[in-house]
Amino acid sequence: MNELKVFVNDQLGEIRVIIRDGEPWFVLADICKLLDIENTTDVAGRLNQDYVSQIEVIENSGFGARRMKINIINELNLYKCIMRSYKPEAEKFQDWVCGEVLPQIRKTGMYNFFSKDHQKRSMEKLQALLFD
Repeated sequence: MNELKVFVNDQLGEIRVIIRDGEPWFVLADICKLLDIENTTDVAGRLNQDYVSQIEVIENSGFGARRMKINIINELNLYKCIMRSYKPEAEKFQDWVCGEVLPQIRKTGMYNFFSKDHQKRSMEKLQALLFD
């Protein structure tokens, strides 16, 4: 059976993650709930299928335990979900990636979170994304 780790954040809620080959894979239903997306099946169909997978888990409910399959997505597809969301928190992340990260990569060939020019602004933006 697959071991899911649950990350809990007061603002985001619970996100279940499994580590596969050293990389995080996220439960698609949790990501969709976070982004106020109702139909996870449609979302799964629009993502890169090489990085959508199913795992079997045991879910405990008031009626006992049952085996079920759930969709998981890798980090690439996580970002695709966020970039397609209209939720205000997602749009802040989109603005940070598209307004700071990608331009810096285009200009310098890399994103350096700790460069003196960007460190203060990046920290302020990241804090605003996570805590506003």
